[in-house]
Order: sequence, then structure tokens, then C-alpha cells
Amino acid sequence: MSVKAFFFGYALISGDRKDLESVINICSENAIHFSGIALDDDSFTFRVGLAHHKKLLRLALNAKIELHLISLKGIPSLLWRHRRRAGVPIGIALALALFIFFSGRVWDIRIDGATKVSERELLKLLEDCGLCVGSKLDDIDCDVLANKALILSDEISWMSVNLNKNVAYVEIRELDIAPEGEGEPLYSNVVASRDGVIVGLENISGRPSVKIGDAVSRGQLLISGISGEDGKPLRIMQATGEVFAAVDERIEIRIPKKYTKKITKGAVGKEKSLIFFKNEIKFFSNSRNLPSTYDKIEVIENLYTKTDAKLPVAIKTVSIVEYENTEFTRTPNEMKEIALRELYRRIDEELSDAEILSRTTNIEMLEDECVLICNLSCVRNIAKIQEININ
Repeated sequence: MSVKAFFFGYALISGDRKDLESVINICSENAIHFSGIALDDDSFTFRVGLAHHKKLLRLALNAKIELHLISLKGIPSLLWRHRRRAGVPIGIALALALFIFFSGRVWDIRIDGATKVSERELLKLLEDCGLCVGSKLDDIDCDVLANKALILSDEISWMSVNLNKNVAYVEIRELDIAPEGEGEPLYSNVVASRDGVIVGLENISGRPSVKIGDAVSRGQLLISGISGEDGKPLRIMQATGEVFAAVDERIEIRIPKKYTKKITKGAVGKEKSLIFFKNEIKFFSNSRNLPSTYDKIEVIENLYTKTDAKLPVAIKTVSIVEYENTEFTRTPNEMKEIALRELYRRIDEELSDAEILSRTTNIEMLEDECVLICNLSCVRNIAKIQEININ
């Protein structure tokens, strides 16, 4: 939604898709501004300024084109709907006054280059350094702010901050640091991550402790990082390699016969407020008695300038939707289909690195559930790095 549309209001209109070209011609011939055309299979919707929507509907009727007024949006329609609530016009007037007051402050912060550090963490870091939505533009020294952020953060190697009107553009480069505990140790053995029978060894660095055909158990040494000959000092190294083994896997899935699902009964209340910077001004809130089970669905509609800069003002709508928990019963076929889908998902997720040699699947229908048990024989790399601690 644009700022102009919000302040001056607009009408959301729909019509038959086959009439779109004729409607556009009517608008062009009569200087009626429109925007936001959205196409569906057999219909379209678009926005028309509040001052011209009645004229368009009248001209379309004369041309025997059927258009429908869906809703009126923006401050004028909001004031009209809540004209008996004194707080609404007062709140809007206050917001306009604050809008003028904050014209010399930061309205939006845009961050580029973040892949590991979350936007919330970066915004908190910038706030600690003196930059947040609402900060005075004249008080911001971009170079000093960037240097301070680099000193405070262990995850950023470079930062640039630039101001363009009321928008702060922040570009960062992150440090490439391996997560704690995931770096390769200097000295290590390779041990078995599970039971199995060795079928192959590849890319070995170190002294192999097993051969093809050996049965191994979980934790057993496969490749040693310690080597040496009699009478000579021991040599300690980082043992690596791939050790493939035939292993058995078992996947068990249980699908209950009865399950509970939330069924929506409809909206029973609504709350609407204006968010200005970090302040929230409520237009109205739900005054009814709430049902025993309900969800709150929150929608925040931000305002943007023509240059796509986000303004520090938004409309927040909270819908209160009643629901009831309803119990359903699955048929045997439904339980079987769900169990098989879950089996395929788990095989893709848990055995993506395995070569499956064979599998047997058994499905049993019990009184209150379906039980699927799948036994698989496959080949997997069972090598696991184990650090050698040297005191």
C-alpha cells in the first residue's frame, strides 16, 4: 500500500476478466487513476482512488460492464466507519503530528550480506551502537557506528553504513568461523559409528585396524592415528578415511486410528491499531466475551513510499477466530497410506548416504493404531572421527 493511497483512501474493485480491457479504456478516457491489478482465472481486482470509484462504477454500468465494490480502504473510510469513536480521529491526528516530527529520523533499516547472523541480532547490535528506527539522522556518524559494531561483534569482519533520506542501508561481511566443536582435531583415530560387517575401505590416512569381512561393533577402532616401529618413537597423526560396512537398519512408524483436528468456526472479533515507530495506537479492540477455544491471527500491513522505502507506520489487524477440536477416525487404507509416506520421508532423510541392498516391510492393523516396521540391509560409511587427547 502506498502512502498516498493510505492517506487519501482507495476502493478495491473486481470484475470479469473478459471486461478488463474495456475497463482500462474507460479509466484512460476519463482520467481515472488505477493501480494494483491482480488477475485470477476468470476475474480481476484493482485499486481506484476514493474520489473516482463512484464515477467508474457509474460509467461501467452505462457500458453494461459489471463491476463489484469489494471494500473501501485508507484513512477516510477508517474515519467514517469509526466516526462515533472519538479516539480514532484523535489517534490519526496524533500519528500525523508524530509523522511530521519524525521526518528527521531513521524510518527503516535495510541489511544486506547476512547469512549466518540473524536480522534480529544485527538490529540489536546496531541499536547498541546508536542506530535504530527513530534515531536522529544528524546524530549518526556512519564510520564511527560501523567501527563500534565491528569491535562489539565476533561474527562480522566488515560493515558499511549509509544513509539515504530516512533509510539506513547496512552492508556486512561475516567471519567464516567453524562452529564450536565441529573443527577437525589435530590428532585422531577413526572408530565405528555403528555395528556392521566391513565391505570396503577408501581414502585411508593412518594405520587400518580392520579388513574386509571383519564384523565390528560401535566404537571399535577402524583406523589408528598412532603408528611406529619397535625401538622408534611413536608417530601421532590425524587418521581419516571412509570405511563402508553392511549394516542393518530398523524403522518403526505408528499411526493412531483416532486423531484431533482444529475446525475453524469463523471470526468472532477483531482488534485494529496503528503502529508508529515502536508505538502502538489502538483504534478499537474486541469487547465481547471470548470463546473457550480461539486463535489470534495477526496481520501487519506496512506502508511504503514510491521508491519502495518502508515507512515507520503500519496497520495492525488482529482477528480472533473461534475453533473447536473435533475427533476424526482414519480408515485402514488411510493409515496405511500415511505410514508409507512417513516411511519414504524417513528413508530419504535418515538413509540418504546409504546404498540399500534389501528391505522388508510389515504393516499390522491393531485396534487403535497401525504399526509399520521396515527392516533394511544397506551399505553405509560408518567412519567416525575420534580425537586423541594428548596431555
